Formats: sequence, C-alpha cells, structure tokens
Amino acid sequence: PIRYKHYGRGIELLVEKAIEMEAGEDQDRLIKLIANHMKRSYLTWNKGQVTDDIIFQDLITLSGNRLEIKKDLILADSREMFTKGRKKRNPRKK
Repeated sequence: PIRYKHYGRGIELLVEKAIEMEAGEDQDRLIKLIANHMKRSYLTWNKGQVTDDIIFQDLITLSGNRLEIKKDLILADSREMFTKGRKKRNPRKK
C-alpha cells in the first residue's frame, strides 16, 4: 500500500534509492530533487499552500528517519512551480 497517495509509488521508490546511496553530494541532490517533486505533487492534489517543513517531515516519515535533510536545503517557490515553461499570451494588437 502507498503511504501518501498524493506523492505516489514513484516517490517511495526514489526515497528507497536515496537511502541506499552513500552519504554525499549525489545523495543530497537526489533528496532535493525528490523533495521538489513531492512539493509539486502536493500542490497538484491539494490546491493549497504547503511549507517546505511539511515536505521535509513527510520525506523523513517516508524514509523511516533514515535520510538526513540538510538545514540549508531550500525548495523551489510554490508560485514558480507551475509557471515555468508556460508561454505568456500576447494581448491582441489594436
């Protein structure tokens, strides 16, 4: 069974891979990638605001307290998560 359905099974598998990795830069980058994806998924399914602390706590829970999240880790801003890559519409020319 999936613990947090809004994150999905893919996140659980990525967390397991991160746990298996040796501590270091690569693991830290994977943790940041996972956390940003979790934040995007949370916002997609819950349509509200979410703090980084909630994401970090969920990540710790998913890892069974086996992952260490750096204190200086900063996730992408919620407002920018869905606006990146979108083309802006040009207003009609009169």
